[in-house]
Amino acid sequence: MFYDLTKIKKRYTLKEIEKSNVGSEHWEYIGRGKYVLDFSYASYVNHSCDPNAYVEFKTLGKRYLIALRPIKKGEEITKDYALEAVDQIDNETWILDCKCGSKNCRKKVSGDFSNCQRRSKRKNCRIYLHG
Repeated sequence: MFYDLTKIKKRYTLKEIEKSNVGSEHWEYIGRGKYVLDFSYASYVNHSCDPNAYVEFKTLGKRYLIALRPIKKGEEITKDYALEAVDQIDNETWILDCKCGSKNCRKKVSGDFSNCQRRSKRKNCRIYLHG
């Protein structure tokens, strides 16, 4: 599934987001200090430490949701939130208490993407590459 966040007209800076009092988990960074509210289907995909899909970035705002393996009819599509956390420019790292139930569950999922890259050779932080 392809989704293009650059087509969303209204863009916000971090200060504008703070002033707006819009409490949403759907703010997405699209570059140059700007964020948009993303209500695409892909923004509602839940986290799993053992996901069946991942997000491939063509640019910050243009993304594909790609299956890692065949997904059965009725199976929930999931992605690893840590692999998508590119917006940590504001230096605020989030931590999610994970309850995904996967046998590979990390229990804590961090939004520190740069730290995830440093740990990428470890079992608890896998980077999926397409191609």
